[in-house]
Amino acid sequence: MTIETKVRTTLIDLLELPEDFNDTDTFSSFGSDSLDMMELMMKIEDEFDIQILDSQVENMVTPRDVINFLTEAMGDK
Repeated sequence: MTIETKVRTTLIDLLELPEDFNDTDTFSSFGSDSLDMMELMMKIEDEFDIQILDSQVENMVTPRDVINFLTEAMGDK
């Protein structure tokens, strides 16, 4: 499973997004708040065995930002 697929699956499950969501829409446009983002980052850290700094999270405003971050940090596995 690719990084993008794992992230999309996590978002669909955690934020109850439709399968065809646009990954360039902002998390706030999905109705996500700071608690949702904290849960999401914790789940992603567990799923990918990676630590994400608060300063890095601040730059992640879309699912594509998360995918790009993970791809750079880990390589597309």
